[in-house]
Amino acid sequence: MRWCDSLRQPAWSGCRWRLRRYWCAAVWLLPVIACAVEFKVTAVSANIPESFPFPDRFCISREWGGEELTAVEDGVAFADANKVWLDDNNHCWAATASNLAQWGGWRRYLYEHGHPDIGLDEDSLMAYFRRCWRNIAYFPAPGFGWLIGRNEEQGKTLPVGGAMLKDRLIDGCYCFMMLPEQNGGGGNFFRIMKASFLSGFGLGIAVRNVGNNNSHAFTAWGYEEVQGKFFLLCSNSDDCTRQFSGLTRSEVPKNLYRLPVSVDPATGRLITCCRGHYVTSMHAIRQFDRCMVGESETMADARKGIAGQERWGRLDADGDNDFYVFELPPGPSTLEVVMPFRAGDNKALRLRLLDQSGKTLFDQTVPGYRFELNAKKADRLWLEVSGNLSPHSLREPAFRFDNLYVIRLRTGQQKP
Repeated sequence: MRWCDSLRQPAWSGCRWRLRRYWCAAVWLLPVIACAVEFKVTAVSANIPESFPFPDRFCISREWGGEELTAVEDGVAFADANKVWLDDNNHCWAATASNLAQWGGWRRYLYEHGHPDIGLDEDSLMAYFRRCWRNIAYFPAPGFGWLIGRNEEQGKTLPVGGAMLKDRLIDGCYCFMMLPEQNGGGGNFFRIMKASFLSGFGLGIAVRNVGNNNSHAFTAWGYEEVQGKFFLLCSNSDDCTRQFSGLTRSEVPKNLYRLPVSVDPATGRLITCCRGHYVTSMHAIRQFDRCMVGESETMADARKGIAGQERWGRLDADGDNDFYVFELPPGPSTLEVVMPFRAGDNKALRLRLLDQSGKTLFDQTVPGYRFELNAKKADRLWLEVSGNLSPHSLREPAFRFDNLYVIRLRTGQQKP
């Protein structure tokens, strides 16, 4: 599939929205049969109430962090592995898997733990896929599953070079696939997409052409709803044209697209404006956490927190801990941590605040907390988030919202 230039529209200028309406929200534990370490990619289902209070816009590289991403457009960071049209014209699925492995921190962890041949970014990872796989059509979630955890599919041996974490990865839900027709049609599928973003999953979207039956896959970084219309923010391995054929992947321009998606009233399918394509499946890939390989985080693993920007996280399993680091300017600052779907739970979070030397400044178990800070000079502060939740594991439903938390840092005169 080739995307025409007319599809490209400016991405949204910001993704800010408030959590105040969530304080009284109910906890939803939505049943999802997920792809575990064996990665049996199955059509799974989840019914999400129409009344669920989703925001009007959300972007995973903003709310969930995009430290590993170098491409930025209209303030949104993204990854965009591209084909070079040399024995890779069917590798859109590999590009999508590479983009999400880069965003989610999987590529970095693999690179630093015995697999330097996958390279330093999404382009080099896609090149690795090309070296291992023939130029065949496949899907993003199973392709990602091959990379980290499996070497067989329905009794057939997959190409060598994958299953990089097979002996280390704890059994859990790291990716899954969903089909619109088995999930209540277009309306419910919109909610499933939004639930995936909210829960810390990046999305690969597979589409098919109504006329010629050609298929394609692209990466979705977030969504926006404007006056009842739904848009996906996407990067595309084709990038509209083959005029860049023969360039290296890093030389091909990286672009962001705002793609309208709607429900066809005649068929109930989710359709896009790109020449009659409709959505056939959604492929969700989860952000990496060291607890998935039985490790704990340290200050060196800290994710970046940015003043004025919400940072989402999740306690993935019992014993999980997450570190964040914040740059504080001189003067007053406010650091707030809340669990928007656990109102009234007074034993949910353990928060530990540390200075640059590792000295503990605060260590309490609380439902949420607001730190009032006043730095005499520019400083750096670390926050460790861990939990005292009901027992849960990595295999539990993907859309478990009650283990999500949100961090907000405001400095100077920034308003809530």
